[in-house]
Amino acid sequence: MDRQQAGTTLRDKRTSLELSLEDVARATLLRKSVLESLEAGGPPEPNGFFKSYARRYAEYLGLNGDDIVAAFGGSSATVAVKPDVESGRAGQ
Repeated sequence: MDRQQAGTTLRDKRTSLELSLEDVARATLLRKSVLESLEAGGPPEPNGFFKSYARRYAEYLGLNGDDIVAAFGGSSATVAVKPDVESGRAGQ
């Protein structure tokens, strides 16, 4: 699934549930403009906030948030683990 397909999936699911963008905005506390952007496929390089919005919107609609976030370009929470140089152990 790509970004455009993810946006279409969100819109199609919302309309099948007979929800308006205003209904979803009120329930998820996301701005209507953010929801419109998500349904349009989002920006070319979405940031972490945008991905978290995508997850929130998808899960509110009963969709798999991980699948939608992946379509928008990856995980909404990326954690880098640096190796401990002295001990050779990661993340300590």
